[in-house]
Amino acid sequence: MPNSLLNRCQPNCIDGYRAAAKIRFADGLLIEQGGWDHRTGAIYLWGYTAEMTVKAAYFLAIGFADDRLILIRDLHDAANAGLSLAISWPIKGKLHNIRAWTELLVRTRSSTPGLAYPDATFSDRVIDAGLSLERLWSEELRCHGTVAYEHELRSVKDTGAWFLAHSSRL
Repeated sequence: MPNSLLNRCQPNCIDGYRAAAKIRFADGLLIEQGGWDHRTGAIYLWGYTAEMTVKAAYFLAIGFADDRLILIRDLHDAANAGLSLAISWPIKGKLHNIRAWTELLVRTRSSTPGLAYPDATFSDRVIDAGLSLERLWSEELRCHGTVAYEHELRSVKDTGAWFLAHSSRL
């Protein structure tokens, strides 16, 4: 008998996050086709698309190899690094807060010689995208039956697509 799905899920790496982000974005597109009452499910997946893309960029920026496993302690260490940089890091949803992760990514890059974004407006766009998603997405969406409005769907879809399109620049 083959291993179960959960047993096959192991800690991920930068390459794994990037691959999963593309798959979850495509999953969101398929769910979106299900109609208005599936909007929140699509948003849920597109938020994870952004989260995984930003996490991959952060761990790459701090020197992780593309195939190095990112363990739970690495995620906690990142959140603690954010706190040391005076980033407001919420306790609830601590490891999934996209706004905090985007701020951590931008501050880490800007404070590391040679890693600052060449175009300062790009840093602003990363932060703005994180703020936009924080208002509409949380991992807790999975627990609620609330249906998203069309403009919310478009906003999260566009932001998730933006993160994917710019993943190599993040």
